[in-house]
Amino acid sequence: MTFTIAKRLAVLVGLAIVASLLSTGMQLNTFWNTLNAERREAVKSHVDSGIAILKGALADAEKGRLSREEALTRAKDAIRSIRFGKNDYVFIIDTKGVGIVHAMRPDFEGADIMDLADVHGVKLVRSMLESSRSGSGFTSTSRPLARPQGSCRHHHRRCRTPAFPSRATYGSSMGSPQT
Repeated sequence: MTFTIAKRLAVLVGLAIVASLLSTGMQLNTFWNTLNAERREAVKSHVDSGIAILKGALADAEKGRLSREEALTRAKDAIRSIRFGKNDYVFIIDTKGVGIVHAMRPDFEGADIMDLADVHGVKLVRSMLESSRSGSGFTSTSRPLARPQGSCRHHHRRCRTPAFPSRATYGSSMGSPQT
């Protein structure tokens, strides 16, 4: 079987297209991984800021500068105000699944949210606490965008859940629209 010049050119063009698609795919994968790493770093940075605020408040209470109650109230107010990105915020949940601070859902504060599930039935708080116990991990979930007025749009959320020395899991929820 002989290949004509037209067939040879068609094979070369086909190979060039396949190589171009593979190269584009690899570049998109690298871009996605870089973007994901940057998002994780942003979440980590904001959670660490919240932890520093809480540690500072507790230190002020120990030194007698403020009552423990006043120090925690000020820390909670400061943590509630932390925002980054479009819909991203910081929250605290204790190890029993009770919300301590939640910027977007004040009704979670003081409430048992241990069995809060995402759209796939995954128990979000339980997953975060498991991640926290095993180290400073990340938990991913799909939840409605947290807004006081409610929302029916589901967003993929990535939560960093480091352990905090005082029986609390300190986290941050960072989301982006699910595609």
